[in-house]
Order: sequence, then structure tokens, then C-alpha cells
Amino acid sequence: MKGVIAWIKSRLLIVICCVLIVVMLPAGYVVSGMLNSKIQKKAEDNFKTEQRKLRGKSKVGYNLPAIFEGEEPISDSRPPNARVTAFYAQARDERTRQVSDVVERASEFNSKGREPLIDGLLPKPADERDRRLAEHMAKMISGRDGELPLMSRMLKKIGAGGAIDDETLSESLYDFQQQQEDKLKGESTTGKLSPEQQEELDADLRRRRLGAYATRSADLSVYATPELFQVQLPGGGFGPLEPDPRKRGYTEDDAFRWQFDIWVFEDILASIQRANSESVGVRDSVVKRVESVQLYGFEVNPEDGTIFGAPSTHTGRETSKTNQVYDVRHGRLTAVVSAERLPQFIDALGETNFISVTGVRMTGVDPWADLQEGYYYGSEAVVRVELDLECAYLRDWIVPYMPESVRTALGVVLPGSDNAESDG
Repeated sequence: MKGVIAWIKSRLLIVICCVLIVVMLPAGYVVSGMLNSKIQKKAEDNFKTEQRKLRGKSKVGYNLPAIFEGEEPISDSRPPNARVTAFYAQARDERTRQVSDVVERASEFNSKGREPLIDGLLPKPADERDRRLAEHMAKMISGRDGELPLMSRMLKKIGAGGAIDDETLSESLYDFQQQQEDKLKGESTTGKLSPEQQEELDADLRRRRLGAYATRSADLSVYATPELFQVQLPGGGFGPLEPDPRKRGYTEDDAFRWQFDIWVFEDILASIQRANSESVGVRDSVVKRVESVQLYGFEVNPEDGTIFGAPSTHTGRETSKTNQVYDVRHGRLTAVVSAERLPQFIDALGETNFISVTGVRMTGVDPWADLQEGYYYGSEAVVRVELDLECAYLRDWIVPYMPESVRTALGVVLPGSDNAESDG
């Protein structure tokens, strides 16, 4: 034992190295294995990251946006391909062209190329002195003594007019009656009319009255007079569009309100004309008599851009700051129409402009009672109908005529303005 110890002492360095070798081999194996695992994991992570980058760069996202309500957009992800890229680019351009074409056609249909009554007044006169143009517009609408010349011309254009003047007709029939009575009395030996002669004269007078009514109806396409077309008044209720031409201080805001009302009335009259386009006289017309057209106002609430007093409907359409596409005008039309051909009139409203019928109420008509007032409808069955109307007007053509105060209340931003640039 002493010899072994002495041998170890004499060769201590060799023994220590041997011990270290024996101990380090398994420890080195364990440590190297752990290091290899970390290096391998890091290498795998780097590989996967680069692989994802390569895969992302090796594919391109193609998509076609939906343009119809309820339509799903088309999308695809694939390696880039020149033909596929060209196809999607062409398809997107075609869709953009189609949308632009539809918008342009819709605007043309909606605006019908109309311009304001007074040139240089809307949206704002170039010169402060031109503010007198608003007073000139008031005179064009009101005329003198409640004549309403503008509405009279609009009605005359579609062949509309009032029933025969009963006072004038009564005077004419009275003169005829007196002539006939004088004649018959002169031929009678008693100087009086016999019961038979009186009965025949009364029948002749009735025929003449009915004949006068029928003749008047043949000269018209529809019974309608200017005062029946009414707008909502500031104090409540409805009354004719009748600004006072003697008033001073009218502004472009007033002029825009009048102009907007006139455009709506024009569309309603055009719808009546379309419905009656194939008729000759009231007896053949679909719309035989307009009893009233009430148009709700366009007074804007600056808080949310909605319209004060505008009726709500099941469509949910309204003017507001969140709706920058169109404005809605509400109206109510009461008329005597052909009972059988009422759908033809409703179709005419939609074919003339973006006018929707949101409510229909019908009541019976006593033709004989109306005949006593001079309204002759012919032999066709008629009904009195009350229609609730929604008329939509696209902003792309009407905004250029809006005064600044109206645009501000509606939240409208003009293209090219400072606000538009900051928003963009």
C-alpha cells in the first residue's frame, strides 16, 4: 500500500490528469449535448422564420371588392403570376368603371340637367349687390295678388287646370233659361210654360251643365291648381309656396329652400304627366284630380344634420351627417285616381326619379258629389288615395348649389377644401 501511495506521489501530475480525463468525458458529453440542443433549436427557429418570410414573399394576395349589397368580396392568395395579376387588375378596373358609370347615370337621372331659376344666386352671389336676386326670385314665384305664376306655368306645362268656373257657368245657364222661358211663354196662349215644357227645359239645362263639365275635362289631363301644392310653414301647418315679393332681406338660404321645393314639385308633376301620357282628357287619365301635395320642410338640425319635423318611415332613409350620399324630402299627395290603374301611377313615380311610396291610404269617392263641384271623371271607377312619398336627391349634383350655412349644418365637406385635405 505504501508502495502504491509512493508511486502516486511520484507521478501525481499523471494521476491527476487521468482522473480529470475520466471525470470530464461524461461531463463533456452531457454539456455538449445540452449545447447542441440549444444550437439546434435556434437554428430551427431561424430556419422557420426565414421560411415564413420566403413563403410570404412567394405569394401575392388578389382581391375584388364587393359592389352590391350582400355580395361577398373575392379574394385569393397564390404565387405571383403575370396572367393572374393582369386578370385581377383588369377586373378591378372594369368594376371601377361600372360603378363610376352607374353613379354618373344615377346623377343624370336624378338631376335631369336642372339649374336654379336665377343664375348667379346659388350657392352665394359673387357680389353683395347681387343679393337683390333673391327678391327677384320671390317675385317669380309669388307674382301679384296670390297668382303663383311659377306653379301656374308648371301646371300648364302638363295640361293641368281647375274645374270650370261654376259662377260663370251658372250665369250662362241662367241666361239660356231666361231666353228659353221667354220664347216658350211667347208661343203659349196662356203666357206660361206647361209642366211638360218646364220638365224638358230643366232636363236641357242639366244636359248643358254636364256637357260643359265634360268639355272642360276634355281640355285637361288632370284637375290641379297652384294653391294645392303646399310647403311646410315655419309656424306649423302647410301653405302655398308663396314668398312675399315685397319683403327685403331674403338671402341665398331662402332661395335654396325655395329652389329645392320647386325641384321636388317638378318631379311630382312629371310623375303625373308620365302616368297620364296616353290619355286624352281627364276621363282617360290615370290621375284625374290632385287635391293636395304637401311637402315637408328642409330645416336642418346642426347637431346631427337631420331634418326638423321629418316623418320617420320603415325604410330608415334620412338626411343626416352620417349619410353623405343623398338627402331625403318627404311629401304627401292626395289625389283622385283610376281604381284599376293606381299601380300605374305608383310605377310612374319611381320611373320619373328616386321617389318611393312609403304609405298608401284609400277611401271611396262619390262621383256625383264631385260632379256638383264641376269635376267630371268619366265612367271609370275612381278612388281617393293618399300617398306618403320619399324623394331622394344625390348630393354630388345638389351640393354645389347649397349655401355654406346649409353645408355646415349637414356636415358636408366640399372636395378640394382645407377640411377635405386634412380629412384625407
